[in-house]
Amino acid sequence: MKPSKDRSPDGYGRLPDSRRNGRRLRTEPVNQVMDRLFDRATRSRMKGTRAIEMWEQVVGAEIAAIAKATEYAGGVLTVRVTHPVYRVELQQMATDVISQLNERLGEELIRRLRFV
Repeated sequence: MKPSKDRSPDGYGRLPDSRRNGRRLRTEPVNQVMDRLFDRATRSRMKGTRAIEMWEQVVGAEIAAIAKATEYAGGVLTVRVTHPVYRVELQQMATDVISQLNERLGEELIRRLRFV
């Protein structure tokens, strides 16, 4: 079978990997893509750890005594609160606390506080 210009040399009608839907695709080795994704995830985790460490500086010693930042994942900083009454008060302060944390981190890393 003689390949037509619409078909690949193998005769199965696939276009070469570098061209799909009339667009040229940028190819990159898998290890480079994985390294880039790993670096991004690692940086995010490290900054999340920094947010936990700076919690007391942002909220003050009095609030830090009743509410402790314990975990960061996917833009959410988890805060363990000693009593439900404090949880309600902290929820009202959340927007300001998030802004201060992100300002100190240098980027919009924290999107939400989760009180448990």
